[in-house]
Amino acid sequence: MPETRTDAIIDRLARPQHGLLELRQGEPHGVTDRQIRHRTRGGAVRRLEQGVYATMGTNPTWEQAVMAACLAAGAAALASHRTAAVLWSLLGMPMPVEIVVPYAKGPTPRGATVHRSTDLRDIDAARRNGIPVTNPIRTVGDLGAVAPGWYRPRSSAGSTSSSSRQRACGGWSTTSPDPVDVDWGCCGAPWSSGRSATSGRAVRWSRCSLRSLRKPGSSSTTSTR
Repeated sequence: MPETRTDAIIDRLARPQHGLLELRQGEPHGVTDRQIRHRTRGGAVRRLEQGVYATMGTNPTWEQAVMAACLAAGAAALASHRTAAVLWSLLGMPMPVEIVVPYAKGPTPRGATVHRSTDLRDIDAARRNGIPVTNPIRTVGDLGAVAPGWYRPRSSAGSTSSSSRQRACGGWSTTSPDPVDVDWGCCGAPWSSGRSATSGRAVRWSRCSLRSLRKPGSSSTTSTR
């Protein structure tokens, strides 16, 4: 295959993936490991993870790191938990790179937290900014595992005072292990709604409620969900 054609194929495959290519993606198009290694030595691509390469001229970004982790962890990997919350604009930056996979063993990308799930379903998958990610409903359910204090249950009166809303801004709390129905948004922030993927219970959330999460550490771990 002519070198210029190989370069064009690599660029076409990498462009919608934040400038990244996973080796197996090139194989059906005739792009070989040898051709990729040759371009690595020449500086046309750089290796980010095992089997994952960034094309020349792409700037490193948080989104690119998330995409690289998903590609390195396998075809079923999805951005999840706090990372997914950022992608769905539920949380602000910075947040760690977290992904979820449906298998017990596999690669752990550098700098990423891998959650290994036994109940990840096809319906839980979506795509945001070109990145495979858990859908908003699954994301909200997963947040309960890493940040259980981000929501507040509905009050017995079905409403709350402005002073209670202000206290909620500083740190929401509940004794329930899973998100529950609520009727009001902190500081009047609009609510979104859905259903927890873990329990099937109805959940509602707002951006304001999620801002009370503490900034997590940067260490890389592997957890089981």
